[in-house]
Amino acid sequence: MGMFLSFLVLIIIIWCIIGMFIPKKVAPFFKFNNRKWIILTSFILVIICVILLPTPNTSTPPKNTNSTTKTTQVAQSIQESSKISSSAGIGATISEFKDDYGAPNRDNHEMKSYDKDNILVIFLNDRAINVTLQKNIESKLPSMIPSDAKELSTQEKSDDLVKTISTLYSSEQLKKVTQKFEKFEVIKQYDIKKNELISIIIGIELPKP
Repeated sequence: MGMFLSFLVLIIIIWCIIGMFIPKKVAPFFKFNNRKWIILTSFILVIICVILLPTPNTSTPPKNTNSTTKTTQVAQSIQESSKISSSAGIGATISEFKDDYGAPNRDNHEMKSYDKDNILVIFLNDRAINVTLQKNIESKLPSMIPSDAKELSTQEKSDDLVKTISTLYSSEQLKKVTQKFEKFEVIKQYDIKKNELISIIIGIELPKP
């Protein structure tokens, strides 16, 4: 069940992103305002998946009293050297998210939510490959992307209701820690009528098939 929900959320996010560019092909069943309905449908489905996530076990395991100070210092040094942004964000590990935001509100192995469900993260091999932020924590975005991020391109799509701004970045630090992914995308979606942000998605650019 847990792996299925994680896979489902990833599919929903990919469907939403593609739908911003080719809404009629992705969602032909919506007769009008395709982009708005794609965003609303995706948001509702993700929230449902988050609600279905099991609550993590908050019991604290017994500490290993045999751990030495030297071992602890080495572990901390390794963790600090792998951190690529000032706050846990794209490419960060599960332990880095826990250090910065506390224990997850909901935990389903590869998919976790933090900060009262304001941050939804999908992990792959202990690295965050997709981070969704709610509009009320937009200010955290700069601290959640790699410090060496270089902007490559920006695209803007809009209709009568929704404006989507997609910016592609590259990062050598991200490539180093993931050992595979170099590019990531920041997608901001705005409600045109209300003139306000809907959500922000930070996602690693997956290789094309």
